[in-house]
Amino acid sequence: MSGTTGWTCLGGGPAHEVEREWVETLRQGGGATSIFIERCRRCSCLYHHVEYEISDWGPTGDYSDVTYIWTPIEPDELAAARADTNYVPRSAASYRYDTGWKAT
Repeated sequence: MSGTTGWTCLGGGPAHEVEREWVETLRQGGGATSIFIERCRRCSCLYHHVEYEISDWGPTGDYSDVTYIWTPIEPDELAAARADTNYVPRSAASYRYDTGWKAT
């Protein structure tokens, strides 16, 4: 859950590749959704990191998708995010990565 990712950090300052490190877990698993707080090692930008999985192993074809979303979160938002796992950070910026595949 840490390391370089190949995408540009959404924090302030000069552009740089984000170098993520885990800070805390807000929700682990439980319905295939996990939520973490991470930080960029280079600039200390905090991220609200959500991972969710959708799988359908039905008769019409197999489908699986894991989606990862990193949204900058301000330190004053952390208490709200800890209290409510449905909290959505104020930032309009985010980075999203989907792994969706469908078997034929």
